Amino acid sequence: MRDSFVNQMTETLGSIDHSVLLTGDLGFGIFNEISERFPERFINVGVAEQNMIGVASGMAKLGKAAFCYSIANFVFMRGLEQFRNGPVYHDFNVTLVCSGGGFTYGQLGFTHFAIEDYGIISALGGVEILTPSTSAQVKRHVTECATMPGPKYLRLEKTELDFPELEAFGERLGLVCHRRGGRKAILAVGGLLSVAMEAAEQSDDDIAVYSLPRFRSLSEAAVREQLAKHELIVSLEEHVLPNSAGLNMKAAGLNVIQLAISDNGPSVVGDQNYLRQHYGLTVENVLAQLRP
Repeated sequence: MRDSFVNQMTETLGSIDHSVLLTGDLGFGIFNEISERFPERFINVGVAEQNMIGVASGMAKLGKAAFCYSIANFVFMRGLEQFRNGPVYHDFNVTLVCSGGGFTYGQLGFTHFAIEDYGIISALGGVEILTPSTSAQVKRHVTECATMPGPKYLRLEKTELDFPELEAFGERLGLVCHRRGGRKAILAVGGLLSVAMEAAEQSDDDIAVYSLPRFRSLSEAAVREQLAKHELIVSLEEHVLPNSAGLNMKAAGLNVIQLAISDNGPSVVGDQNYLRQHYGLTVENVLAQLRP
């Protein structure tokens, strides 16, 4: 997803003059073309994420569409107060770009786990929360962020997935169907879509698979009506249970088995695959939940 973001951000800077990209001393190597082509609209603020959001707020007040790029916790958690007081309360067009959602950088330790992010951000009203699973969704989101008003949160992982989109539901393709099915379904957030698709292929049942590129679409009637067609939904998330997609679906009265981070906080460190195994975010566990 990161590469898709960089490619689309380069196109966006070339076609939308009021777009700007700020980084918290990250992105060396991947932003070389951007820094060379758009030196006046690419700003490295240094290791100062709170200041970065303040600068972005000022630029947005002057009509810019500002993107703030950093590793997940550094951009959303460290700068949460500035994001709330500036872009959220003033409805500025500022997008926090989270590189490393979930356990993407799990091997670097707890400081790099982004497993509470969209749950925390969802408490801030008016923020569009974007949780893409595929490269196509990332590209669509970047364009939306540059052209639509208001604050946004864009969650990226390193995976580059390319599953076909068969059908979409809700406003601006909020829920996307990648595999049609019958009584049972899997809803995956982010890169776990690859796990969901593999589990569906291996299952003896006819399993539908969805991604959730717009987190708040779960509150939309069209999305809930579509999900209610399934007797059982397995939700798959690299996120803690509170304020998760699965919990939102349960609150809507849907029959959901949640596969997420179910303890009070991680007690182990490892790469993304190791931590997915540790928390049961695997093909094998999804299949076990789908069995009668």
